Amino acid sequence: MGLAQRAAWIVKASAMLAGDTGLGHLAAAAAVPTVVLFGPTKPSEFAPQGQKLRILRKEGLDCLECGLHVCPLADHPCMNAFDADGLWRELTAGISSKEAL
Repeated sequence: MGLAQRAAWIVKASAMLAGDTGLGHLAAAAAVPTVVLFGPTKPSEFAPQGQKLRILRKEGLDCLECGLHVCPLADHPCMNAFDADGLWRELTAGISSKEAL
């Protein structure tokens, strides 16, 4: 699937869960309720912009914002620490809310 097809799907989505990627930026810019997961990158520098946006990261880890593309830690804690049920709650809250996430 090409970028144009992905963009067409995203702008019609009820919500989007993304890592720090271009598709997450697209969803946020299109006012799709978007939850973006951050770990190795800095939200203060790289976060998408949008009114229906929620940034999540596992606070308190020494390795946050390391900037590495490949994690040297076996369990990749900054990204694997997210709870699937918690992420689902964040997404559904964004879908049902007319307010910003």
